Amino acid sequence: MKQEDKFPDTTEYFNAFIRTAQYITHLTSKQDILTETGNALVRFYGASLVGFFEIKKGDNTGHHWILPSGIFPDEILTVKIRKVVDDVIANSFLEVQFLDIPQRYAVAFLPITWENQTTAVMLVGHRTSHTIPDDLLNSYLAIAGLVSTAISNAVAAFENIAERKRAEDALRVSEAHLQLFIRHAPASLAMFDRNMQYIAVSNRWIADYQLGNQQILGRSHYDIFPEIPESWKTVHRRGLAGETVRANEEKFIRVDGTVQWLSWEVIPWYTAENTVGGIVLFTEDITERIRNQEELVRKNADLSALNEELFAIQEELRQTNDELLANERQVLQKNENLNALNEELTATQEELHQNLEELSLREQELVRNETELKEALSEKEVLLSEIHHRVKNNLTAFISLLSLDGSYEDTESGRALRKDLQNRARSMALIHETLYRTGKFSKVDMGVYLKNLVDQIALSYGVRSDIHVEVEVYNVTLSIDRATTAGLIINELVTNSFKYAFPPEFECATIRGEPCMIRVSLAQECGVDILRVIDNGKGLPEGFDPLKSKSLGLKLVTFLSHHQLMADISIQRDKGTEFIFRLKNTDNN
Repeated sequence: MKQEDKFPDTTEYFNAFIRTAQYITHLTSKQDILTETGNALVRFYGASLVGFFEIKKGDNTGHHWILPSGIFPDEILTVKIRKVVDDVIANSFLEVQFLDIPQRYAVAFLPITWENQTTAVMLVGHRTSHTIPDDLLNSYLAIAGLVSTAISNAVAAFENIAERKRAEDALRVSEAHLQLFIRHAPASLAMFDRNMQYIAVSNRWIADYQLGNQQILGRSHYDIFPEIPESWKTVHRRGLAGETVRANEEKFIRVDGTVQWLSWEVIPWYTAENTVGGIVLFTEDITERIRNQEELVRKNADLSALNEELFAIQEELRQTNDELLANERQVLQKNENLNALNEELTATQEELHQNLEELSLREQELVRNETELKEALSEKEVLLSEIHHRVKNNLTAFISLLSLDGSYEDTESGRALRKDLQNRARSMALIHETLYRTGKFSKVDMGVYLKNLVDQIALSYGVRSDIHVEVEVYNVTLSIDRATTAGLIINELVTNSFKYAFPPEFECATIRGEPCMIRVSLAQECGVDILRVIDNGKGLPEGFDPLKSKSLGLKLVTFLSHHQLMADISIQRDKGTEFIFRLKNTDNN
């Protein structure tokens, strides 16, 4: 059994209608008109069966058949089909029937009229068990109208003026049918003369291009769309020269700046003299399809990323599963060990019971020892307090010695070095002063310590009172070793900010939109202590890596961070400079 026919889509049968009209409207013989119409229906519409019936002395045997291989007219001309033909001729109405010859065909019977009466029937069939679409039937009705007009024109060529006038009237009726067909076509379709003035236009065209209720017919296409590019005008001229031009996808920028994506085809139409009378322009707004394609590309990219992520998760799960299997084996081994230990514990239970009395005696001794230890601890705290007080006093004396004239060369670099050494010594002295004042010798209250430290550094650069200094510490304590290291690092970075971040020509209010500022913060985020030293000054020089700098201060920062503070360093350069230290967890913090 042969495969069923596939009905043409909307774009195809509108193009087919234009091509069919080009074939038959310039013919002058009824025989030629019927022959070319049949060929066009097969070639352009994919019809499998075509025929014509005329009233000739009551006979309707049909002629100009185009039939599938192996099928003859006698197989089609059943009593039922003859009655359908008679009904179409009598009523001038379209009829659609299914024929089984032997495969099923959907067949349309269309009236052909001239001299204001139906005198023939055009039969068009498709090898299918599906109903012929309404839009395709409308196209066939329009072709029947063209055949009627062409036959009337052919007959009128051999008749008198009155008959010629009737042919002209029929032509106007045919043109009216064509106008009606185009206007109600479910596609963007417009017909133009050689001056690119509108002859006919579909409602879909008006809707797609938001033309509203304005008068279109008779106006120039370029007046309606002044934004049409020169390249399209060239295409129109090619169509007027007889060429069919099409594009599957092209951008149309409207006069208001909006963008439409169009698929279009330009087809020339011909007059009865076989000259190009103008063009038919068929367009389809594919903007939504283009957007969907772009969205599909984006989603495909997202899907690819998700697939990669899923693959990574699967690999991680595989590794985790291997680890779980290994852990399971370890657990089994440990269970065996626990069982052995349980036996040992059972054996030693009696021994422990025997030792309880001895432990009770030792408990009494431990109580006495505890009292002695408390007394010794009290003496130790007094001693530590005195030690921290003396260390602070010694560092203060060292700072005072640095202040004496003649301790360093009286040059800019000598004075800067002296100030740096003083600030470093103060940062260490403050540790001991904080411990002494708080009475806590194992942990340093970083809020108290950093506030005093940054205030001392700011006082040493008192000439820059326009620089705001902020310290934010949220309930963080560190061991004396890490607190001392943090103090030295903060001293170096805050000193550098005062020295280099705010040169006289740098105006924070103009460049940053806020006052000049140095901020030191220490807070715990997700269980990790994070230290930040921030300024909104001019920032680091382009290409300068502070972690690889050879200056003493920055080398000291890098060394202390890695080896004593036990922290990872990162640097942000947006709107100034931000040093971020993520302190790794240690047993004593």
